[in-house]
Amino acid sequence: MAMLLRLALRNLSRHRRRTVLTGLTIVVGYVLMSFMLSLDAGTYGAIIEMFTGDHTGHVQVHARGYLDRPGLHKTVQDGETFGNLLESDPRVQRAAPRIYSSVLAFAGPKTTGLRLIGIDPDRERSTTRLAAKVSAGSFLPAEGNVILLGSDTAEVLGVGPGNEVVLVGQAADGSVANDLFTVAGLLGSSADQSERSNGYLPLRTAQEFLALGGRVHEWALRLTHYGLAEEVAQALEGVLDRTGFSGLEVDPWQVVEKEFTKTMEGDRKGNTVMQFIFVLIVALGVLNTVLMSLLERTREFGVLRSLGTSPGLLFTLLVLETGLLTLGALGVALVLAGCLNLYFQHYGIRYPEPMSVAGMLMDRMEGALELHVFLLPALTIFLTALLVSLYPAMRAATIRPVDALRTF
Repeated sequence: MAMLLRLALRNLSRHRRRTVLTGLTIVVGYVLMSFMLSLDAGTYGAIIEMFTGDHTGHVQVHARGYLDRPGLHKTVQDGETFGNLLESDPRVQRAAPRIYSSVLAFAGPKTTGLRLIGIDPDRERSTTRLAAKVSAGSFLPAEGNVILLGSDTAEVLGVGPGNEVVLVGQAADGSVANDLFTVAGLLGSSADQSERSNGYLPLRTAQEFLALGGRVHEWALRLTHYGLAEEVAQALEGVLDRTGFSGLEVDPWQVVEKEFTKTMEGDRKGNTVMQFIFVLIVALGVLNTVLMSLLERTREFGVLRSLGTSPGLLFTLLVLETGLLTLGALGVALVLAGCLNLYFQHYGIRYPEPMSVAGMLMDRMEGALELHVFLLPALTIFLTALLVSLYPAMRAATIRPVDALRTF
């Protein structure tokens, strides 16, 4: 084996220009693939964090069947004990309870439909970005007859911070829920549709208003990383079953936001076309190098075969040359790609104009340093290079010595 290694290295050094050009092809292909994957992971990761951080959370807990058909009476346990149980998993940073209902909002002669959401202000502040979206007034206090309104809804009703609105809806006990609330603050801008028709009350106030007692419709969980959602959801479902909280569903954001997930995955699959083109370029470059090596060394192979060199040894030698060339180029490419991806993780690519995602401004495209960003291009290029070397190596191994020696 040591002899084969020496021969392979000698053969690569005999034609340095061709070896360097092929190595550069591999390096460029790897760096471009890694860079694309890094931007893909960073950009989609930022979008997912913005989307889930806006309201959804990474994982949600509901009564069974609530997602398919929400209902006022399909509730979940409330209280610090249940919240602490959900947060007992070290991957869960924070859990926030919520209540949902549909009501009518009145302000003078104006009225509009409202999606009423009861939240725990303290828990919600550390679970989502809702508090950061307050554009006027202030965020909700822990208790009191106060409400947060989307700017679009406030504009329809003609109200602002300090004004009053009347809410009328259906309580859980069958009675009519109605009360007067003071607008504490506004969310987003009139052009922001993410909070359109939403109104937020302190959780205890919402529970009293809707006669729900100590029950909620949803617990939203924020994890240490969005990629853990499916794993944590499965683990928490088992924990809840073992602790007597049966009949509950624990769903990751991929299930809660199916349309968003499908759209994102469809867009990401489109990027595989460009990645395939890079792999094809690298494969053609390596194939060209190996084929040229075969043609230029045909007489050499004939001499080796005449001296008794086995076909298997020749085959192994050519494949080994390709493998060594690819590994050397990938070593250089790994360093370059690491530096490039690290730079764009910190500084990113700024957009000419910031774009709004779930009511939050996204002003740049960032890279991400994840294992698959470096591992996937390396495996793809290495396996591709070895694959395209098989046919030329087989041709060299099976060539007839008399035919090879006639070649000029």
